[in-house]
Amino acid sequence: MLVAWQTLNAVRRPASKTFTRGFIICTPGITIRDRLRVVLPIDPDNYYQHRDLVPKDLLGEIARAKIVITNYHAFKLRERLEVSKVGRSLLKGRGPDLQTTETEGQMLQRVMPDLMGLKNVLIINDEAHHCYRHKTVTEGQDAEDEDVDTEDQEEAEKNSEAARLWISGIEAVKRHLGVRTVFDLSATPFFLRGSGYAEGTLFPWTVCDFSLMDAIECGIVKLPRVPVADNVPSADVPTYRELWAHIGKQMAALVGGGRLPLVDRLSAGIVLGKLGDPRPGVGLTKQGVPDIDWIEIPAGTFWMGDKEDWCGKQRFQCKLLAQPYRIARYPVTVTQFQAFVDAGGYRQAEWWTAAQAAGYWKEGRIRSRDWSEGGAEQWCEAPGVSGEAFRCPNSPVVDVNWFEALAFCRWLSEQLGCAVYLPSEAQWERAARHTDGRLYPWGDSTNDVSRRCNMGETGIGHPSAVGMFPEGQAKCGALDMAGNVWEWCRTKWREDYADYECEVDDTLEGDDLRVLRGGSFGFYADRVRCASRLGNFPDLRYSTFGFRVVVSPF
Repeated sequence: MLVAWQTLNAVRRPASKTFTRGFIICTPGITIRDRLRVVLPIDPDNYYQHRDLVPKDLLGEIARAKIVITNYHAFKLRERLEVSKVGRSLLKGRGPDLQTTETEGQMLQRVMPDLMGLKNVLIINDEAHHCYRHKTVTEGQDAEDEDVDTEDQEEAEKNSEAARLWISGIEAVKRHLGVRTVFDLSATPFFLRGSGYAEGTLFPWTVCDFSLMDAIECGIVKLPRVPVADNVPSADVPTYRELWAHIGKQMAALVGGGRLPLVDRLSAGIVLGKLGDPRPGVGLTKQGVPDIDWIEIPAGTFWMGDKEDWCGKQRFQCKLLAQPYRIARYPVTVTQFQAFVDAGGYRQAEWWTAAQAAGYWKEGRIRSRDWSEGGAEQWCEAPGVSGEAFRCPNSPVVDVNWFEALAFCRWLSEQLGCAVYLPSEAQWERAARHTDGRLYPWGDSTNDVSRRCNMGETGIGHPSAVGMFPEGQAKCGALDMAGNVWEWCRTKWREDYADYECEVDDTLEGDDLRVLRGGSFGFYADRVRCASRLGNFPDLRYSTFGFRVVVSPF
């Protein structure tokens, strides 16, 4: 972008002293030099065209840039005449020493012939921490390098020699062609050993922004030492050496508190997922086990159902909950389900007894039908994958059928030492609806549904990270019980609630249709109500199907 901006302006304003068409890109070695050929407009893979850096109608103007990509070693003045010591002595005779080394002008003509005639070129130093002026030590002062052993001293001298050669080449360009600006690019912009400065001291001209820190925390760049100016004398490591440890909880608090606009909140949720979401109930414990944030629900009656076909066709006081239970605050996330997969969960028969008895599991594979593939049957060793947007680590896991959700529960029971289940339909609705028969987890308001949950009118189009809609929280504290994903329940499907308390079946045997609750990101206001329900085949996967878990008894 630096090259494109300068060139386009220089072509259109040739008399301007602000812009230039001449560029030197200096690198520490031939590998990086060759990799940067994409900066050359004549290269078939140039970034201007392949990454749409400039409009197509301006590519002709970009081609007028004069770009030299070289490694700093080319700045070393070479011998023009190879002469032995004896031969040199004979040629010299009684005259002055022979000048067989090329001049600065000859070196520039060799390294950058295309720039000859241009004035005030722009220089870009890549890996610029190798390019600096050695500290001048005045009388009575000592260099800031500490005493080092022989091996380290050799490294220091090598660094110092490289820096002198690099900076001397730039100074030669300035004397003969003129230099408009020098841009130093480096992920580690600090002085190396041998510079005369304390090793690790930031270059005083460094500009450091969050994008660099983000790259560091993501492991894109080398071991960071910036910004070392933020070192706390009493601490073991610089504050920003582990940036995420200091801002992750703050970002999670902003998300959970609903203090960010929705677009920013969703983006922050993705960042939390990729860098490690610190919220309880979203990821794993230090032992690698799903960290479930349990909410206790007391026993007792509650209003269940409603008059619409998709709500059971009647509203009644349900008395099925004779004992308290605990329900997860969030649906099971991608990270949490992946722990089951990584533990070999698909291969261990003890987690798949129901599926095996019904003929849906054998030899480490589960028989599934994928809705998006037209219901084609397939045998799988992992959950389905709808796309990258559906796989954010802190989003609800989707593309799992009822048998897979049940196997996860049995595995998690073993890890936690308690009885983990899919919720019954009654348990799910009680947690979502409280005891007052409200329409939505937050109450009866129908005017702001799209602001309180991830549903069709919200416009996201895929699952969001769990807990992104704190205004949609249920009375008990559970989140995402409206929208985001449909959640499997253990209850067998019944078309309506006629004689429900007598006829309901929560057993795990068979391949009967099972209940799903909660609506999803693709449904609208009526279908994300607490009473909304759906029934589907237990072997069916879909990009809107996930689940959460309960413990009972506890």
